[in-house]
Amino acid sequence: MGGERWLPGSEGICSIGFTVTGPGDFQGFLTAGHCTLTADQAAYGKDGSRMGTSNQGGGHSINGREGDFGLVRVDQPGWTVSSNVAGQGGTPVAVTGSQEGLVGMSMCRSGQSSGWHCGEITRVDQTVDYGNTVIEGLSFTNACSAPGDSGGSYVTQPNAPMALGMHSGGGPATCGNFGGPTLTIFQPVGEALARWNLKLKTGSP
Repeated sequence: MGGERWLPGSEGICSIGFTVTGPGDFQGFLTAGHCTLTADQAAYGKDGSRMGTSNQGGGHSINGREGDFGLVRVDQPGWTVSSNVAGQGGTPVAVTGSQEGLVGMSMCRSGQSSGWHCGEITRVDQTVDYGNTVIEGLSFTNACSAPGDSGGSYVTQPNAPMALGMHSGGGPATCGNFGGPTLTIFQPVGEALARWNLKLKTGSP
């Protein structure tokens, strides 16, 4: 479920964004594009067992001007996709749909490193230069994050959360490090859903 750990091969640790279904019998999840750069890479779950394939076929990872989003197929025995996101203390919270984030909107984010943190959207449609790549169309919030949260879930709060986007990056002030104002950056979810003709897996609040 969203906000929990997944591992792209041996290339580090990322977070699940939102579970989706697609053409045919496809099921899987959206995450950050910079977590899915390698085509046809084994994807492992929080317990270390394989749950599927990241960037299957090589056409399911965007990390550049168009955005920062990627797709992982979940097709291994014993794994099912849930409409939930890990909320406060890991308590599951059902995602009820998706919407575009607006400046001033209250939001919460979930990631495998820092857990559940809330704040508000401070900017939308921003261009970010990460040094190795420039990405357009990203949104900013003042909720804190930490390394390893990449790909994690951003939702509206509080009762019937709507999917907003997936964690792309953040400033130097992380959760637990109060060295200045926090800044987190997310990729809006709608672009990824439209790109690959996906449907968000939703549940009842």
